[in-house]
This record gives sequence, structure tokens and C-alpha cells, in this order.
Amino acid sequence: MMWVIKEEGQSWNGEYSREEILTAKVIPFLKDPNNTLDATEVCFLHDKAPCFKANVTQDLLRRSGIDFFGSSEWPGASPDLNAAEHFGAILKDAVESLMIVERGPDRYSRVTLLAHLEQVLRDMEWDTDLFTTLIVFVL
Repeated sequence: MMWVIKEEGQSWNGEYSREEILTAKVIPFLKDPNNTLDATEVCFLHDKAPCFKANVTQDLLRRSGIDFFGSSEWPGASPDLNAAEHFGAILKDAVESLMIVERGPDRYSRVTLLAHLEQVLRDMEWDTDLFTTLIVFVL
């Protein structure tokens, strides 16, 4: 799983998505056999945001040799097949449960939020059952 954080104030327009996200980060990550079980079986899932369904972006993915669901293959009202979005909801719920019981004057601070986020991610890091369930759920 790869998280890409956009720079503050940066818009996720097509050019930024193709150059800074896909070309510079995602495609090299997916092609690196150290990051995947089998780099030849990687399939890039996206959420049909305009920057990903643009013809020029779809063409970039085709030329890169990365398998992906094209705009015509991913219907508009389809069930969500993106395991990362389900994981995001699980992560959010776990962090919220820690924030609810937090006490003290800085309980709503950014520092406290980040501490809880790091704790939850550390706790989930080797939870293979969770990730297996997410993968099976979306398939």
C-alpha cells in the first residue's frame, strides 16, 4: 500500500497527477519488485476522479505497462472495489475511538491526532487478517 500526500495548496489537476503522482511516485513504486508480490500482476485502482479518467492519463498508464481499470471498465454506480478506501474508513474509526476517550487541554490538537494515527497504524501494520479480508471483500 502506498500513501501519496499532496503538497499544501496543490491542486490535483491532470498534469500534477500524471507528473508528480503517477510518473514520479506510483508507477516506479508499482514496478519495483521489492514493493509487490509480483510486479507483473499489479493492477492500479483509481476512484474515477477526473484526473485519473482523463484520456491522457489512461494513455500514460497503458504506455507504462501498468494494468488498470479503464474508464469504460469501471461503471459509474459500481460497488467500491478500492480496498484502500475501506482501510481508510477502518483507520478513521480506530483513531476516532482513541480521540473520544482522550482527556486534557490538548486532546483535539494536531499532535494528539498524529500520535493516535501513528499508534493505530503501528497496531495494524502486521494485521494480515485485516488485509486479507479487505482484499477478498473487494474481489
